This record gives sequence, C-alpha cells and structure tokens, in this order.
Amino acid sequence: MARTPSLTDSNGFILHAEMQKLKEANKHLAEENEELNAQLLAQTVQEGRHIMQEGSSLAEELDHMTKEELMKSLREQQDVNRRLSQYVDKILLTILEKNPSVLEKK
Repeated sequence: MARTPSLTDSNGFILHAEMQKLKEANKHLAEENEELNAQLLAQTVQEGRHIMQEGSSLAEELDHMTKEELMKSLREQQDVNRRLSQYVDKILLTILEKNPSVLEKK
C-alpha cells in the first residue's frame, strides 16, 4: 500500500528548501563581506602610501620648529592619543556588551 504524503513530510520539505535558501544567502553574504574587507584593506594601504609620499619627513618638520612649538605639538599629540585611546576603549566595551564573539580569534 502506497503511503500518502503527510503534512509533516510537506513541512519538512518546506523547511529543507528554506534552509537551503538561507545557506545560499549566507554564503553570498560571507563572500560579499570578504570582498568588502579586501577593498577596505586595499584602500587603507593606498591611503597610507599616499600619506607617505605626500608629507614631508618628520626630521624636516622638526628642524623648522622652536622648542616651544615642539612642546606645544607634543602636548597636542598626547591629547589626541588620549582621546583616541578613550574612544577605542568605548568601542571595545560596547562590543563586549553587545557581541563579544566578534573579538574571538577564528
């Protein structure tokens, strides 16, 4: 006697099809993410090269500054570094609170 398809079989087929569709979408998003990360890295490297080619050397800048100007510049850079460090700390705390798995080594 032949078995007639049940509601469970039909739901299983639908779930399987949906799972396949989601796997494909996930694969596509992972590939897109990888491509965007590569583009970001290339752009960052290009910007770094541009900065290195465009700017004058640190030695040249220091040769033309008085001691007072150097001290002022040093204090400004220390302040910028402190603020950047606080900013990075805030970002890391937010990540730890919301999605700590992002920081895990793969």
